[in-house]
Amino acid sequence: MPPRGRRSLEAAEIIAMVSLPPEPTNPTTRIALRPKEAALQLGIGERKLWELTQCGKIPHFRIGRAVRYPVAGLIEWANLQASKEARR
Repeated sequence: MPPRGRRSLEAAEIIAMVSLPPEPTNPTTRIALRPKEAALQLGIGERKLWELTQCGKIPHFRIGRAVRYPVAGLIEWANLQASKEARR
């Protein structure tokens, strides 16, 4: 059950919020998100995102000590989660 005032997002809603950039060659288009941005886009808390990151369950990479989440990887991950839910 989601905490009071929050609701769980359906995979389709997550996918709609996190979309691929229309033109990957555009230098102003972000291809990776900071943790706070990724958590917001996925509709989860930063602690849950960090838990998934530490377990290796969500796509991420490091630049030095900074953790980043590739937008394309998050979309793939959300699609995979949606297909797992559909099979239940």
